[in-house]
Amino acid sequence: MIYHINKKNSVIQLPLNRNALSEYLNIERSALSRELSNMKKDGLIDYHLNTFKLL
Repeated sequence: MIYHINKKNSVIQLPLNRNALSEYLNIERSALSRELSNMKKDGLIDYHLNTFKLL
C-alpha cells in the first residue's frame, strides 16, 4: 500500500476509499467506519474521506 505521511503535522493520506481499505484489511466496511468514528469521538484521530490526522 502506498501512502503519504506529513511528519510535520501527523497527516496520513491513503490512496484507498473506505470500501477498498476494508477489503485490503479484510474487514467489513461498516466495522471499519464504526471504529474510525469511535476513534474520532475519543479524540485520537480526525479524518475526511481518505485523509487522516493523528491528534
